[in-house]
Amino acid sequence: MYSWLNNSNLDGHLLRCMAHIILFLRVIGRSTKEELCVPILEAYVQELIKARKTSLVAPYASTLPKEQQIIWYAKFLEGVTDNNERQKCLQYAEEAGLDVPQITKTVVKNIREKDAVKIEPTTDLSAVTTQEDLQKIHAIDWLIFNPTQRAEAMKQANALMRVFVVQRKIDAAKLLFSKIPEDSVAVMMQLSKVRGMDELSADDDNSTREYLCFKAYLEAMEAFDAWFHHSIHAKPKGPAAPSGEHVTFKEKVAYEHELQQYQQDLERWQNVVTNLGSAALDCLYNVLLFVDGGWMIDQRTDGTLDENRQLQLSHLRKLCLPHVARLLQELLLSEEKYKETIQLVDIIATERYQLYKVFTQEDIKQMLRVSTDSSFALLDKNMDPLGYNCQ
Repeated sequence: MYSWLNNSNLDGHLLRCMAHIILFLRVIGRSTKEELCVPILEAYVQELIKARKTSLVAPYASTLPKEQQIIWYAKFLEGVTDNNERQKCLQYAEEAGLDVPQITKTVVKNIREKDAVKIEPTTDLSAVTTQEDLQKIHAIDWLIFNPTQRAEAMKQANALMRVFVVQRKIDAAKLLFSKIPEDSVAVMMQLSKVRGMDELSADDDNSTREYLCFKAYLEAMEAFDAWFHHSIHAKPKGPAAPSGEHVTFKEKVAYEHELQQYQQDLERWQNVVTNLGSAALDCLYNVLLFVDGGWMIDQRTDGTLDENRQLQLSHLRKLCLPHVARLLQELLLSEEKYKETIQLVDIIATERYQLYKVFTQEDIKQMLRVSTDSSFALLDKNMDPLGYNCQ
């Protein structure tokens, strides 16, 4: 029967018969050559997947060795997109005794790594979210159904967010971040206590910290965008003054009324811009001066060593922190906070934070140029180059 598998025109009913003969021989205790029988069972499982026999895939997949169970059922789940159908498939898997946590982990990993290419930063301010990106994002749902897999969901989401942030796909990163329930950290802590642990494992602790780093970064980008959009696009336009040789009294009164309304709108706009700017500054500084060691730096060193992850985190720091510093400078200059602009350079240069290590020479030169311009602006205001009042 094994040799028949090479026939590309092998009928599905014949394949089903072959699989059932093998299963019957197992039931009656007859010895079978597993190296010949397993490929036949795999072929039948593949046929069931192709025919979308949802309720049958799990029972027949359970007849395979565990490694093949995971591979083939994960392959099957990759094509299931409806949430209700997904839950049914997981129920079928549990009833068949399959390793559901390992299978769902494999599904997400397979989809996340599908069509993987070398991660390269883009010059786009915000790259477009593709259909492939959405497929990878929605794959995280496989790990959300079961609360005991919340830690794995966070790790897989972090891995995908690293790619999105490097590619400037901020909208995709936001959508992915929203997939992780807000109570995830609390759920993970509760599960750790159930296992008799007073704190999260090193891997889960580092994963949680990375998740919070992404949270701070996405909030900073959103806050800056809100300030920038309102300051540029929402500024009210002044009324046009009446022109001509014979301007009527009525036109003058109407213009004065419009001008008065414009001044009120302008004042309200300025207040909103100031508040949005203040909120954006706080969020950007939260990233630049992230607590307990810095943004995207693990606190626990007793966990599993993942060199690829460490390289990605280092790359994120070198890409994102200078970008955050540039946004801070832009915001501070726009708000004419020249003293704070100069102090920002001191923060980057200090040994306390050692942020200068992730800045290129060109990054530092650009920041110093902006700092120099700020000093000249302070001199024009009769202050010293550092922003203090001249005595």
